[in-house]
This record gives sequence, structure tokens and C-alpha cells, in this order.
Amino acid sequence: DDISIINTPANRLSYTDYNGAPAQDIVFGPASGSSRMGITSLKQARSMSFDCNIINSGSAAQSNVKLTVDIFNSSGSNVQSLSSTTISTLAASDTANWNTLNTYATAWTPSAEDAYTFLYTVTSDSATAVSDTFDFFVTDSLMSMDFNSWDNSIGASTNATQWGDGAQMNNRHDLVGDEMLWGTRVYLSGYTTAGAILEIGVYDSSAFDGSTGMDPNKLVAYGQRVITTTDTAQGFVRFDFTDPTTGRGVDLLNSNGAYFYNLTMYDNQGGDHIRIRNDQSWGKVSGSGYMYLAALGNWYSGYSGSRSFNNLWIRAIACPAANAAACMTTSLDEGQLEGITLMPNPANDVVHIDFGMAMGEFNVTLIDMTGKVVKAESMLASSDSPVYVGDLNAGMYMVQVQQADVMKTFKLSVY
Repeated sequence: DDISIINTPANRLSYTDYNGAPAQDIVFGPASGSSRMGITSLKQARSMSFDCNIINSGSAAQSNVKLTVDIFNSSGSNVQSLSSTTISTLAASDTANWNTLNTYATAWTPSAEDAYTFLYTVTSDSATAVSDTFDFFVTDSLMSMDFNSWDNSIGASTNATQWGDGAQMNNRHDLVGDEMLWGTRVYLSGYTTAGAILEIGVYDSSAFDGSTGMDPNKLVAYGQRVITTTDTAQGFVRFDFTDPTTGRGVDLLNSNGAYFYNLTMYDNQGGDHIRIRNDQSWGKVSGSGYMYLAALGNWYSGYSGSRSFNNLWIRAIACPAANAAACMTTSLDEGQLEGITLMPNPANDVVHIDFGMAMGEFNVTLIDMTGKVVKAESMLASSDSPVYVGDLNAGMYMVQVQQADVMKTFKLSVY
């Protein structure tokens, strides 16, 4: 009595994988094989095209089949609509693939910082197939292959048969222009334990040879951290690449095309864990990420049929788009130092630091009148960098804003 026969509807379209190609895809410019950057700075924004595969899962032929991709900003406004060519007839059970259902003829390049949403819609004269929505982010100064979706975590653990001490993972960030790298944030899962050691090396993309790892002669930035309980509580480790002498970041040259952000993990022979957040929203492009399983002594591009190693939450901190030219050419001088201001003063909740024309990473330290450090933060210069002081006792404090060997000190009254 519970069994019924349902006839195939006459008019139905369904998204489908096709010969290894995903049901929907995003193709990043400027060239074939470019990394999918789910988070990009406005300065490094690139052209983007879209494609899909659709099967006629109904019993009737479909006419005038077409893909449309609508792009919405965070306020819900449609900022762009892109369409494919039209397929005149699609027979029942046939598949129209990405070779035809694509927007390659008209790419979209974001022109403003925002959180965007993509919606794929395939229509015919008689049917419509609407996809789930997909997110993409354009920021002031962040770049990463993740799309801000935390789907799993991966890294060195007690699985000593594969990972082991010295296991590595990397992602490749592509450039469309010269850049200055100030630091990175590597995001951790709750399985990560204090005491493990995490290293990051940033390499010219030509450094990877596929078998022996990275050429040390092509290392451009390096950092090492013993993970602390503070790191695990906040969910990330921050690496600062500011030169202590010049106050500048690391030059990344567009002529090199791309850079690998390579993590090396030491778990103290399985006594500790390091697990990095991973995004499975979109499969990584071939050649844009590798992992080294130390216990096996080999490099791999991932796990067959799985995205458990895919787009890692390794977020590069680069030049702010609003002051990109000054960021690339100027280090901190006395004039810029004088332009840094603090307000309001007195304050009882949040104090705002305006860095004026100063660029790069700064250490901000609050010291009470006994000389005790009560708050210390690292921040990237911007026109409004808030520091919360509502948790401090009323009284006078010294605020030190420092980059390399240059420092400016303020007196701050908290009431």
C-alpha cells in the first residue's frame, strides 16, 4: 500500500556532474588554471566566469536552454547578470555541459569590497532549475582560497601512519599585480592543542618541484609559532612578516605569478594535534594545493574523490586597497608617525586609533601606571582601528603604538 509509481515529469532540468566537471563551476582569470580565491582583496580582484552542466531529466525535449548567473551584493541588489548562449533543443536524457552553458564571453570583475552571492539558473521554454546560492568575498586586504565555509579540519594528529612530525600542506595564492605581504592568519579547529609547533613558509610558486617539496632558495617569508592556549581559544595563529628594521612587509612580485603558503606541522610524535580549517565549497584547481605525509615520505594533491584536503583557511594580509600605492612604496617615517591619533580621550568603552597615512602592521600596547602590560594587540593600519577598553579599571594608561623601532606614546584616561 505504501508503494506508488510516479511518472517522470515531462519538463524537468537537473544539475549534474559531467566527466569530472562539477555541476556548477567558477573560473577565475586571468588565465586557465588560476586558483579559486574565495576571499580576495579589491586590489587583487580578478575576472570571473561561470559554467554548469544540466541534464534533461524529464520525458520531453526542452527548447531554448540557457544559463543565467545573477550576482548579488550584501544588500540584496543585483549587481550583474551573465548569460550563456542558447541551446535550441535538448533531448530527453541528454546533458548540456559546460562547453556550451558558460559565461566565458562576458566575465565579471568585482569593483567594490562586499560579500557577494552567486545564483545559477538554467531555463528552457518549459522548465527552470535554480541552484543553491554560493558566497564570495572581496575585502580591503585579505586573500585566501577558502570561501569562508568551515567544512572539516585536517592536519597532523595521532594518525602517525600517514601524517607524522613534519607533515606539510599548502595552497597557492595567485596575483594580478605586485603586492606587499604583511602577515597571515592560519585558522585552527578546536582539536588543535597547545604545545604543537606550526611553521609557515611563503614561496615563489616555481619553488615546488612535485617530489622533494619547496626550494629553500625561493623562500620569501617565514614564521614559526609554538601554539598557545590563547591561539587555540581565539581559533587562529597570526604570523607577522613586517621587517623589524624598515617597517615594511614582504614584496610579492606579479612577475612570479603566484606564491605557495606552506604549513609545516610538528605534533611532538603524535602527542599534540594541529588541525587547520578546510573549505569544501569548490574543488581546488589542479596544481593549487599539495600535502606532504611525513610518515609516508611523499607529496600528494589530496585524497581521491574527497575534498577533505582542499581550500585551507590561510588568509594573507596584504596592502589595503584604499591606500595601495602608498603601502607599496612608503615605510613609516616621522611625518606619518605624527599623523597617528587616538580618540576619544578620555574613554570608557572603545578607543579608536586613526593611523592616517601610516601603513602596515603595528603593535599596540596598553600599560597601567605600575608598568604592567594590561592589553597588547597587533593590527593592520586603517583609518579606524578600535581597541576595547571597557574591561579596564578607571585610571590613567600609556598607549604605545609601535612599528619596528619607531614608537608613538599616548596618555589615555579610562573612566
